[in-house]
Amino acid sequence: MMLNAVLCVWNEEDIIESTVKHALAQGCSNVFIIDNGSTDTTIKKAVQAGAQHVTSFLTEYFDVHKKTAHLNAVVQYFNAIFQEEHMWWMYLDADEFPNIDCAMRIIDVLKGIDSSVRGMHGYMLDHIPTHPPYTVSSYHPADFMPVCHKTNMEKTLLIRYDKGEPHLYSACGAHTLDTCGKMLPVAKNIINIHHFPMRNPVYTLKRLKKLTQRNNDGVSRVDRHDFMAKIANSNSDSQSQYRDRYDKIQSTYIKHDDTALKTGSVHYNYRNIVRWYNAHAESDLAHVDACDKHIAHGLYYFFMKDYAVALRKFRAALDLCAEDTIKNGITAKIAECLSFSNMEEADALAMPRQASAASPLQLDIQYYFGRYDAAWNKE
Repeated sequence: MMLNAVLCVWNEEDIIESTVKHALAQGCSNVFIIDNGSTDTTIKKAVQAGAQHVTSFLTEYFDVHKKTAHLNAVVQYFNAIFQEEHMWWMYLDADEFPNIDCAMRIIDVLKGIDSSVRGMHGYMLDHIPTHPPYTVSSYHPADFMPVCHKTNMEKTLLIRYDKGEPHLYSACGAHTLDTCGKMLPVAKNIINIHHFPMRNPVYTLKRLKKLTQRNNDGVSRVDRHDFMAKIANSNSDSQSQYRDRYDKIQSTYIKHDDTALKTGSVHYNYRNIVRWYNAHAESDLAHVDACDKHIAHGLYYFFMKDYAVALRKFRAALDLCAEDTIKNGITAKIAECLSFSNMEEADALAMPRQASAASPLQLDIQYYFGRYDAAWNKE
């Protein structure tokens, strides 16, 4: 038995190293990359992280049918090359980090399940951006964005192909599956698919703008995708998730600050996230800004329920903040840590401050959007 991962990517340089390393840490023997004409360093970083770039195709517009055809062709090709009796394939997007919510890797679970099971199913956990740096390249993004909400978006992202059996045609990134008329036993709701569509605002906005902006001919990269979705849904008013994300992105970063950072629990076991590095080691984040590093470590220890260490990290971050950009969020977490031992001190710390023209987070968002606009106008 072998487990491989396959991804079709387009301009994912800010997260692809983490995606590849996560798939390898889950037990994948190979991570195969199909490139849809990336114009950044996505492929270089993917290969450096341990992936294999197997093919590329160029489209002026986002074409889900060509993407699907390339994914299935790669799977069929390597199924024939490896000649394994049983081949498990993990169909991923670059912002997806599947995890079993127990102290086991995916490969370990697959080795122990009943031989009749041919697929593994899960639901998306959409993670919420709450504080800079949001993600750090080659590290698990859950250590920087631990807060999430469980969605109704589902996916059979793991499929087993058996030698001599017809190809199971995976479509729409494994959201649908053609089983050639056969019954396909699938283990339901086994995997948490940690989803990070919102990352650093500069990268996220830049990528979404390239997807949704109108070209000189008045057409955007996702127009064909939107048109096909409207036909499928019989809804002329619907728009794609990409355009919807672009429309709502600024409010997304602003509105979740207080509620998300004050959330004391998550929809998964934070301790069981499979990492390929020592998540709490001081040296791991040596290249990150000192304040951001303390916040990342503080969140780690907080969700590990080591409140004394978390409190020290959050206080260190508060001391290092030169400007009042993210102090409210840090203060909220300090208050929550203190509430486990000193309710009065926590209540005093959590008291709302006087309203100002612009909240600290709004100032932070303005800073990031200013950086984004400057980078975009340069091109």
